[in-house]
Amino acid sequence: MKKSILTTMVLAISTMVGPLAHGVENYLQKEDALGGLVDSQVYDNDTSVGVATTTPSASYKLDVNGFFRASGFLTKNFGAPVAGIIGGHSENTLGATAFGSVIAGGGGSGAAKNEITSYFSVIGGGGSNLVQSIYSVITGGAVNTVSSDSNFSTITGGSWNTVSDEYAVVAGGFHNVASGRYSTAIGGYYNTASGTKSYAMGNQCTASHDNTIVFSAGTTACSSAANSQFKVCAPGGAWFSNAVSGDPIIDRTPYPQDLETAYDAVTSMQRLPDGEYDPYDTSKQLDHWSLAAFVYYEGDDGDPSRNLSATVSAQNEVIKDLIARINQLEQQVAELQKR
Repeated sequence: MKKSILTTMVLAISTMVGPLAHGVENYLQKEDALGGLVDSQVYDNDTSVGVATTTPSASYKLDVNGFFRASGFLTKNFGAPVAGIIGGHSENTLGATAFGSVIAGGGGSGAAKNEITSYFSVIGGGGSNLVQSIYSVITGGAVNTVSSDSNFSTITGGSWNTVSDEYAVVAGGFHNVASGRYSTAIGGYYNTASGTKSYAMGNQCTASHDNTIVFSAGTTACSSAANSQFKVCAPGGAWFSNAVSGDPIIDRTPYPQDLETAYDAVTSMQRLPDGEYDPYDTSKQLDHWSLAAFVYYEGDDGDPSRNLSATVSAQNEVIKDLIARINQLEQQVAELQKR
């Protein structure tokens, strides 16, 4: 009975003088150390709840201004069983159908943001990265793109790299492109693997034919010329530490059409004149500009060179002709000695 009288008195006083305690509107109150009520960091405007902010975004039920730690969280609900997760910069974006996708970090404002537009894909970090295909990954780096219809593809860092077909890979580097199905551009600089199941690696390589491997150790462009080709552009030479079998090599040695071609090729080979000839530099000993067309070869770098296979063929024909002439002379000498 005493409790009822006390309650009635409190209510009566509250009616006359107003609430015993009143905080700032929309703030959730908490009890302080003295038992009084004070405003907390939690702000509820009936649309969203903000922590350490009075302007929570209407796009989210909970908006936290500052760092927080959680054992697990969902940041975008697509109306599907699997949500998407966005980390890093606040402008990083998951598109309308990017359910199950994750942006782990990185990004920035405007063009520097990371973005995924398809489902079950990942961007690990970096900035200005874009994934437009399903089940695809960009691990990091900057300005990398897995374009649409390039499902199950990967870019492992680097910058300005692009994948534009399925099951393709760019393994880092700068301005590399994997545009063939199952193709791979392995690091380096300005490489393009556009053939199906092609590989381009090194510097300015183009594997435009199917089932090709192109490697360049030089500073100029190196391109495939046919399907199923393994091409190496190495101005300093290619060396193998162990034995290399020649059994599967197809002989495509050029052969002179006639003796005149062979003799012209052999006699066109001359040493450089004094003053240009260097006994210690093999690249400055043969006069490549004097070579006959049959043995002349221009490398990928545009410098004149000699076709060694054609040289051997021409020398072979000249030697056979000289042997025949020697035999004829020996027969003539023998006839003269009988007289």
